[in-house]
Amino acid sequence: MRRKADIGIGKRAAEEMLRINVPVRTQLRDMQLNHNCFYNWQNGACPDSRALQALCNYGFDVVYILTGRRTNADKMLNAIEGVLE
Repeated sequence: MRRKADIGIGKRAAEEMLRINVPVRTQLRDMQLNHNCFYNWQNGACPDSRALQALCNYGFDVVYILTGRRTNADKMLNAIEGVLE
């Protein structure tokens, strides 16, 4: 049975995949994750620890995925990207 808190985690993982400016299929291939992961996460499945580690290594904000709060480093990067655009 899926807990309510898990639903947000999966959706935030899918959201992060869209935030990174690389096609989802490419990200999944690079991280050696099953191509269904993204779609499962969009539908509320929670990434397992191996997937979270792969996401972290790829540059995802795993703190945000788990808690819904962006890290300070990510906020700073977003601010810099906003200035450069």
